[in-house]
Amino acid sequence: MRIALHTGKGGVGKTTISAATAIACAMGGARTLLVSTDPAHSIADVLGVAVDGDPTEVPGVPNLWAAQVDTRGRFEQSWSHIRGYLVGVLAARGMAEVQAEELTVLPGAEEIVALLELRRLAESGDFDAIIVDCAPTGETLRLLALPETIGFYAQRLLGAPQRVLRSIAASLTGLPGSAPNATVRDALGELLAELMAARALLADPAITGVRLVLTPERMVVAEARRLFTALSLHGFRVEAVTVNRLLPPHVGGEFLRRQREGQREAMTQVEESFQGLPIRRVLQTPVEPIGLQRLSEMAVDMFAAAGYHVVAVTGKADQRDWLTHLGAAEILPREAVSLADTPNPRPLLPAKWAGALDNVGGATLEALVRSTQTGGNVALCGLVGGADYRGTVMPFILRGVGLLGITSSNTAMPVRQHLWQRLATDLRPRHLADVARTVPLEALPDEIDRMLAGQAFGRVVVPLA
Repeated sequence: MRIALHTGKGGVGKTTISAATAIACAMGGARTLLVSTDPAHSIADVLGVAVDGDPTEVPGVPNLWAAQVDTRGRFEQSWSHIRGYLVGVLAARGMAEVQAEELTVLPGAEEIVALLELRRLAESGDFDAIIVDCAPTGETLRLLALPETIGFYAQRLLGAPQRVLRSIAASLTGLPGSAPNATVRDALGELLAELMAARALLADPAITGVRLVLTPERMVVAEARRLFTALSLHGFRVEAVTVNRLLPPHVGGEFLRRQREGQREAMTQVEESFQGLPIRRVLQTPVEPIGLQRLSEMAVDMFAAAGYHVVAVTGKADQRDWLTHLGAAEILPREAVSLADTPNPRPLLPAKWAGALDNVGGATLEALVRSTQTGGNVALCGLVGGADYRGTVMPFILRGVGLLGITSSNTAMPVRQHLWQRLATDLRPRHLADVARTVPLEALPDEIDRMLAGQAFGRVVVPLA
């Protein structure tokens, strides 16, 4: 199981980034919980669905649950014995019960309850990933430092001799022998043990990582640096930095040009301040990312920019700009990924590809299978290069490479409907309008001529109704 804590200055988009990350994890098949420890909850607002205090399935996104920690309710459940004792102490001094109730709302109670709730959810075994939308910087630091602070005082209090405890209690109440009873002492000891267990869980780098969210502004970057230092001193591992609301490179106007210059200066500070950490860039969108559809699109952009290096292979040199527009980071000529001119190729080629989607087949497929990394998959969906496969079993045996086909007609209808729904929603291609064209039926012969001449690209839709 993995826990990802998103934190940073208020207003930088932590909730949006957390929600997009959770959707991406769920889309990848992980049972994912999105949970907020911020008293000012906004998960329900950004998802556009109702969210309760307990994990609730998010409709429309398989494998995704969401929860907003009910700190007040959990506090009342967990601390009744301790609070009852403190109210009794104050009442014995002549204080009205209403006033005593108000004064026994302990400092840090919300942070304590949030920590305990995170531990409970993590130990439930119901989730593969927990994405936490934390409160702003100050509250998060208090949350993570609280177990050590409470431990320091509680160990001294609980470890004191009974006569010392009785003296302290008598000075507070005016009554001799009124030290905390066994129930209260047990409750305090159990609370301390649970808090230290929660701290150990969140400080374990194999389970938990902190992700700083910031915007490209000098003041925000400066606060993120201080937060990074404080987290490191407390023993919490920061695993990544997400820079939100970067202006796209091609939006115009003098106002935006000057703002973009300021962002470039801030990004220089980010790169200098967080050397060695992955820095993920999220572009500013023209529409506020609220709702599952827009969050899904944001997740695709964010994680493509974070780590997926897309290499496109084409035999059409005039389509390089179009492929770059669609997101290709590198474009290779078709002959660079082909064994057509290699009479006796080696069984294994240098492992280059984490995975491949091939709509050519033939000699291209032969090269891709031989050069895919251990555990990678090659999906074949076209045979324009031929149906013959001059292959070897070595990539499948020694590297565990998978060769995937398309079997729509043999797939159960519920599975097909589920996939169609996802292709229309969270997996919908971002540039669908650029890869599909609609032509009338009478223009189809011209389109076929273009295909035969190798001049066609994308998909052509012919409406028949």
